[in-house]
Amino acid sequence: MRYIPKETPVKIGEKVFTSGLDGIFPPGLLVGKVLDARPSIKDSYLEITIEPAFDLAQLTELFIIVDES
Repeated sequence: MRYIPKETPVKIGEKVFTSGLDGIFPPGLLVGKVLDARPSIKDSYLEITIEPAFDLAQLTELFIIVDES
């Protein structure tokens, strides 16, 4: 997960949920838990590694956002 402001408090092991702000996924769905959080070397944001809360091999649909910058 990228583009999280560096001032945002992030704890290892913290759970990550959907916000519902995209209008596609409802709020409150468990995405996973934080494994690592570190400052980006490219910009002034955090880069967060998340362990998925689901088995990726059992997904039937997947929506991926790619950063082309």
